[in-house]
Amino acid sequence: MKRVSILLIQLGVLPYCVLLNAILKNTYSPFESYILGLLGYWLYLVITVFILVKKDRELISKALSLINNSKKSSITVLAFIPVILVFVVAIVPSIEQLTIRVVICSIILGIYNGLIEELFWRGITIIKSDGSFLFVAYSTVIFGIYHFAYLVLPLTYQGGALALVGGALVMGIIWMTVSLKTKSIAASIFAHQIVNIMAFSSLFILNNI
Repeated sequence: MKRVSILLIQLGVLPYCVLLNAILKNTYSPFESYILGLLGYWLYLVITVFILVKKDRELISKALSLINNSKKSSITVLAFIPVILVFVVAIVPSIEQLTIRVVICSIILGIYNGLIEELFWRGITIIKSDGSFLFVAYSTVIFGIYHFAYLVLPLTYQGGALALVGGALVMGIIWMTVSLKTKSIAASIFAHQIVNIMAFSSLFILNNI
């Protein structure tokens, strides 16, 4: 599949999620809307990956090689800078409000979301880039912009819209850089999962979920 097609598929995430969240918020509670919207988002990614695999039978083996390649590099440390920042900004202020329910729910959502997002936004992009900086840059920007879709829901986010979208963009740049330099998405998956667990925990606490 051509790079333009990949970008269109990734760009399609934003209008799809905006429409989905807009429909859900009129029918369900904020929490239910968020969870159902997240499930719908994951479904989009899974279906997309399935289509891409049908077009390129070697995609799975290439993706697995990106995960299994654990090349040691000092730049890997950069992947965990967002972990420290999110911990300080989102967890430290609300750590006393954490409950077992919030932690368990956040771990389940965070682990899966971190894995599938890294495969979709970093893994597939790197595999299909053929060294194109513009392709990688566009994909990374789209990853950040897509988070605007969650502003449709009546939820409070730590740091507001700027942190939600801008933070995602900065993290996307960091994780893409590390992945390209190490030829592996293993570190970005792990770091992304930890960030997600903390971000989900903060979201649930801020919205009394």
